[in-house]
Amino acid sequence: MSNFNLPAASLAIRQSSFLRIYYKTESMNYTQTFFSRQFLWEIVRIVTVGLASLLFYLNVIPLPVLLAAMAFGLYSLVKTATIDLVKERKIGTELFITIAVIVSVLGKEYLAGSVVLMIILIAEYIASASGERARASIKELIGSTPQTAIVKRKVHEETVAIKDLKIGDIVLVKTGEKIPVDEQLSNQAHWILR
Repeated sequence: MSNFNLPAASLAIRQSSFLRIYYKTESMNYTQTFFSRQFLWEIVRIVTVGLASLLFYLNVIPLPVLLAAMAFGLYSLVKTATIDLVKERKIGTELFITIAVIVSVLGKEYLAGSVVLMIILIAEYIASASGERARASIKELIGSTPQTAIVKRKVHEETVAIKDLKIGDIVLVKTGEKIPVDEQLSNQAHWILR
């Protein structure tokens, strides 16, 4: 006779399913963020500069093609640097990267300039995508706040919209629920929580 515990087994199955669903959702969020339409041109620039660098290194493409790919990759950085400098009177990293790539081309270090440009484009892409993911997480967190609260009236409990709460209302919070408002625990609540 085995000591098989059915509720414990079903709980383990549910937890395992939850972990698989959670993992799948998290990986989908990463994929949706990093390969979204918003970042399509950044990905195209990275691939173009990287592929041109490799093909130039292997002597498959001539120098003008590499320079055209570098100009394509550098365009967004030059645009951002110019806007920052002219409109906001701010010197950003984009300006320094632009200068570094131009100096490498003038110094006839074409491959070094293209590789540096590709690395910087990858870093910019990761920073942009991570920032977007953080913004989405914050929006999701803000959207998860409760819109109603259960208020204890003299004899009964009543569900009330958060905006209709008044100072002194006694809000009931059940196990696992989010606290819908800033709170101060009463002596009775303190006793119940122990």
